[in-house]
Amino acid sequence: MAEPFNLDHLVSQVQQYLEGPVRRPKMPFSATLNGDGIGDGKGANNPSEVELILYVSSSPRCVRAIDTIKGVVSRFPLKRVRLTIHDLSMDPSQGVEDSISYTPTLVRRRPRPRTFILGDITNPEIVVELLQGAGEEN
Repeated sequence: MAEPFNLDHLVSQVQQYLEGPVRRPKMPFSATLNGDGIGDGKGANNPSEVELILYVSSSPRCVRAIDTIKGVVSRFPLKRVRLTIHDLSMDPSQGVEDSISYTPTLVRRRPRPRTFILGDITNPEIVVELLQGAGEEN
């Protein structure tokens, strides 16, 4: 008699094979980077700020997205761009407000309209265009 087939286990093995070993980001599950350093992850308080939320998981693609976005944000005025990073692998409920079901996802909440970038966020020009579209110059 054969044992039951565990499809979830097979999918996770294939995903690990395709993406490589999992390396967790070196950020707490929710952190905010701005001119004041690490904040409370609650979002922008200044209406003239650009508010970015990056939703990640523990995949290598998300780690690369974090590195790319941090590099781009560091080239802009620190007091004007607020980046919050939420690790959904540690707390999936953090993605409810923006209806996030895929990582990595970068959301520009402010200024409006709310803008989403899904998937491959390793090209810094995409993030630069998003910030320049919000009126920021580097």
